[in-house]
Amino acid sequence: MTEISAQRWTRSLTVLAPPRPESRVASPDPAPPQLKPTSRDLALNCPGTAARLRRVVDTKKRAWKVEAKGEEKIARELSWLGEEWHVLHGVEVGERESVIDHVLVGPAGVITLSTKRHPNGTAWIDGCRAMVNGQPTDYVRNSRHEARRSERLLSAACKQPVQVRAAIAFVDLDDVEVRHMPKDVYVTTRRRLLVWLKSLPDTTDAETVELIYARARFSTTWQ
Repeated sequence: MTEISAQRWTRSLTVLAPPRPESRVASPDPAPPQLKPTSRDLALNCPGTAARLRRVVDTKKRAWKVEAKGEEKIARELSWLGEEWHVLHGVEVGERESVIDHVLVGPAGVITLSTKRHPNGTAWIDGCRAMVNGQPTDYVRNSRHEARRSERLLSAACKQPVQVRAAIAFVDLDDVEVRHMPKDVYVTTRRRLLVWLKSLPDTTDAETVELIYARARFSTTWQ
């Protein structure tokens, strides 16, 4: 798929200020008045936020820049989703314990999407085992944990059960081999991501999508 030209993403995290209207990645509605006014609006986060937040604990400049580039590339793919989808970037969970790269809310439900960029690398997936460049990783386990934790937090915020699906999107790999897809984590690549998302059946009506998104975009939901 031909990538659209990169947009300029605002770095502002102003509390509850409306996002720039030209952003196609997230078009938030007015903030629900019943939520705490001190909560930050995560719809204002720009792609690459997750990598920049991780920089606090990872002083390797090149490492977080590689991650940020991957998140930005995935965000450009997600910008082609229809208006019925909402996308949040760099969602901090707990007291900076973890950061979810992207949270998608749409007709197919909620998806926590982890971006993994390994330029010219190779990946091998066999169930819960994920190897990159011959080295074992915790990618599948961590993605599963993100989804399960998100389920608990969003269900509590929405006061109704919210199911969350986990996914991993590899960026800039030379080759990826999926021998057996993990049961509860979908593994794909940047170029195949949209095809997978658009193939998912609709499971969530528009009203419920808006309810979940209205809660998910506030930082206090994830604390």
